[in-house]
Amino acid sequence: ASQPAIAAMGCFILWFGWHAFNISSPISGERQLGDVVGSIGLVTVLCPVSCAVSAAILMYRGYVKLTFDNFISSILAGLVSITGCASSVSP
Repeated sequence: ASQPAIAAMGCFILWFGWHAFNISSPISGERQLGDVVGSIGLVTVLCPVSCAVSAAILMYRGYVKLTFDNFISSILAGLVSITGCASSVSP
C-alpha cells in the first residue's frame, strides 16, 4: 500500500464492523443467546488473529514475501473465512 497507516486504519475499521455484524446475527436455538453471542464474538477475534500470526510466521520463515499488505490481507482473509460458520465453530 502506498499509505500503510491508512490501510491499517481501514482494516481495523472493517474488522470492527465485521465483528458487529457477526455478533448481531446469531442463528441458533439450542443454546442461550448470551452463550451464542459470546462464542461468535470470540471466534470473530481469534480467526483473524490466528491468520495474521500464521502469515507473520510464514513471512519470517521466508515462504511468503514480507510486506505489510500481506499482513493486512491475512487479517481480512481470517474475517472472510469465519463469517459463514461463526455460529457453529467453538473457540
